[in-house]
Amino acid sequence: MQLVAATLVTQHALFPLWTGMTLFFLGQFLHTLNRRYWYGAAIFLGLSFATLESSFILAGAMLLSLAASYPRLQIREMAGLVWRGAAVCAAAIAVVWPKGVLQLGLMKGYLYLAYIAIFKRTFTPISPGKLWMHKFTTYPYEFILPAAALVAALLLYRKLACRERAAPFIIYGWLFVAVTMVITAPFTYYHSSLLLTTAVAIGVLAGELWNRSRPAGGIAGALAAASLVAMVAIYHDEAIQDKKNHYEFRPAAIEYVRNSGPGKVYYVPFVLVPPLHFYAPQIKTIAVEPSSTAEALAGTLGAPGEPKELLCPASQCDQVRTLLALPPERIRITPVAKPDRDVNEPIYAMAVEQGQSQ
Repeated sequence: MQLVAATLVTQHALFPLWTGMTLFFLGQFLHTLNRRYWYGAAIFLGLSFATLESSFILAGAMLLSLAASYPRLQIREMAGLVWRGAAVCAAAIAVVWPKGVLQLGLMKGYLYLAYIAIFKRTFTPISPGKLWMHKFTTYPYEFILPAAALVAALLLYRKLACRERAAPFIIYGWLFVAVTMVITAPFTYYHSSLLLTTAVAIGVLAGELWNRSRPAGGIAGALAAASLVAMVAIYHDEAIQDKKNHYEFRPAAIEYVRNSGPGKVYYVPFVLVPPLHFYAPQIKTIAVEPSSTAEALAGTLGAPGEPKELLCPASQCDQVRTLLALPPERIRITPVAKPDRDVNEPIYAMAVEQGQSQ
């Protein structure tokens, strides 16, 4: 799954790393009760909050894992760890994302997500049953074995030799599944951290089998490896076939902006902003959201100031050009990309020539 997520320039590819490190330090804390591991987990939790909104699941797993330390830790000790851990987490966020703290960007973001989830329900496009049926039927090699491992780890938890270290991973896995009963976003990369925790569960169970029976452990390891090889082979073939059968506008649009170079502001479809920031950080880009109106874009493009260029579908370009009401020679329009399956019309670049704006 992480191979799928990493083909996009997205923070979803980084989030599983922070998740794994948080849960690792948390497991070490449960095993040793050494406070340094707790604060290490809090640091990586802060990095997670600065990366992706799914971090609230990780925070919940951290609290549940701490509760699992009772009675070795008393309630008063736990409360102290929670407050000090929250302070360390906040400090980590402030270091890597000071603007998000000072301007309350993090709080605004989570309040907005809560509003969307509760009132608009756009994070719940399908039922939980349909979500997981789709996952198991479309990606059987990716989900059947991990699901079996997560169930087995829960049922056999008391028999696991490393159960304290494994507990945070198992807790996070089941908590993530519980959240998908409410938020059923179907996108593959949203579930990458879940697959990380189930990979740990598979490794733990294979190790337990190996310690009890070398043949059984060997068979379990071979099945896990075979599942991974089959998954990679199938996905590779699907990706090659998909590339042959479907044209995509993004590479052509990104290449156009990179070749045009800096010195102007590019207004581009919002999906192009992350890859352009990654591949061409020296170029200034501003996202054009689906809600952006032709009137607003025409006003921006025709306003005086630094040079601007708008990448837009043909119909939107026509609307903007009409609203600009300038002679044709004052508006430069350049073909950029052909239609693809997401944008079923050509993409053009539109600019008002220097010194010719309204």
